[in-house]
Parts: sequence; C-alpha cells; structure tokens
Amino acid sequence: RMQLQERPVDGGRAGLVLSAVPPSHLSVDDVDQRLAFSAVVALVNSRAREFAPFFSELLKAPTVDVRGFTDLGRRLQKIKRLAVAIVTLKGPACGGVDLSAFAWINELRGEEEAFTTLRYLLPEMDDLVREFAEIEESGDMPPWR
Repeated sequence: RMQLQERPVDGGRAGLVLSAVPPSHLSVDDVDQRLAFSAVVALVNSRAREFAPFFSELLKAPTVDVRGFTDLGRRLQKIKRLAVAIVTLKGPACGGVDLSAFAWINELRGEEEAFTTLRYLLPEMDDLVREFAEIEESGDMPPWR
C-alpha cells in the first residue's frame, strides 16, 4: 500500500512526501513499472510535494475499473505524465505557474474520484504546459503574472 511520510523539508518544516518503497501490486520484474513509479516519486517529492496526497491516492490502487486506467503499465505512464506536467508548469520553462488553485485534488478519495479526475485533468495540464511554454518563450507575459 502506498503511504505518505512526513519528513523535514525546506529548513526543517514537516512536509508530506511519497514513500520510495513501491506498492506490492507493482511487479518487481517489470522495469517499465519500476521506472515509472520511481520517476513519479522523484518528481513529486522534489518539486510537487503539495500534490503528494493526490499522487499517493493514484499510486496505491492495485486495480482500477475506470476506463483508460485498467492496465497498470499504462496507468503508471499517465500518472508520470501528470507529474511531469505539474513540475514543468512550476518550472522556468513555463514561468513558474502558481498551481494552488488545483489543491482541491488532494481531497479526492477512492479509485473512481481520483482516476475520473485524472482523465480530465491530464489533457488540461498538457494544454496549460503548451500555452505557458509558448507565452514564456515569446516573452509576452500577461499583466496578471
């Protein structure tokens, strides 16, 4: 089972991080699964700790009945894609976008809520990455930034 851990971060404040120990439903023999899991944990723990509860919910599900997420390998790749998008949005390539408006995803519980939300959130985040990367590249930052 995927667990969150409290660790001192940023000068001693406690923060939630994902456990680096993979859940038992990941195959120890499947390198792709292990790499995707490790990438998600590294991305979230290093640059997206504020979303650790949501990613924990996504990673802990041994089986998922939500369409598009039933295959564990594909599911892990989609979770990784979301982690990459969040980290990219927060980084310099997109001008350090404030994602605090998405904090509500940490309140989602259960496979149905988490993965149905992921289905709609993933393309939205991909679009935001494209849009903010274009804005940052052009130098035409809107006045509200």
